[in-house]
Amino acid sequence: MLQIKTLGIYDSGLGGFSIYHELKTTFPDLDMVLFADQLNAPYGNKSKEEIQTIAFEAMFRFQQAGIDSVLIACNTVSAVALDFLRESFPDMNLWGIIDITVSQVPIGASVGIVATQATVDSGAYQKVLQSSFTIQKALVDLVGLIENLEDIDTIKQYLVNDDVYNQDYLILGCTHYPLVSDVFETVSRAIILDSRLPIRQFVEKLYLPGEGKTSVFTSGEPAHLMNQIKSLFNYDEEVLEWNSLF
Repeated sequence: MLQIKTLGIYDSGLGGFSIYHELKTTFPDLDMVLFADQLNAPYGNKSKEEIQTIAFEAMFRFQQAGIDSVLIACNTVSAVALDFLRESFPDMNLWGIIDITVSQVPIGASVGIVATQATVDSGAYQKVLQSSFTIQKALVDLVGLIENLEDIDTIKQYLVNDDVYNQDYLILGCTHYPLVSDVFETVSRAIILDSRLPIRQFVEKLYLPGEGKTSVFTSGEPAHLMNQIKSLFNYDEEVLEWNSLF
């Protein structure tokens, strides 16, 4: 059985940190390295080819650092680049989060999906949820609003009324979105689902207890990510430059 010694986590920014923080809190003996690619964020408005190129470079760096198990904590990369990455790095264990997330949805339920433009255009969620009625909406500016730490009223105004919020379930199809889940609760009557719980359950089955060594890297400005983490999580986390990984 596969056991994860060190788990790499890859995302474009704060969404990946939300997963990292959740796992660090739940599994204090889990060794992890998070890469937040803020220099290239947001991914959701880029082309498939751009996303694949950026993600390839990230996986290459993980591989060079000896990290061969990576959770792609980014719906956009999971939607448009996961198969490409698995073909490019056959010796690595790479997991996307779309299948993990939809495992929570009962068969036959109606499902609203909010995600980035690239994820919506890929149809990745609809392909997995073939037995359910689905409706999608691209929230093209929401990642930027969250990364910029915009206030709740601004975000609420952005989430205008739409049928996507009136289904049985609402999937937050971007790991940034749970950071403002309380705002979604004010505009939707649906049961809101995100990736955090199923990711915890997934990792619990696979990880090999270690020393709890964890590191956070960004391709952007470390001080900026540290300030974002402090503002959103009230938590002090050291952040390092990505090019110092090895």
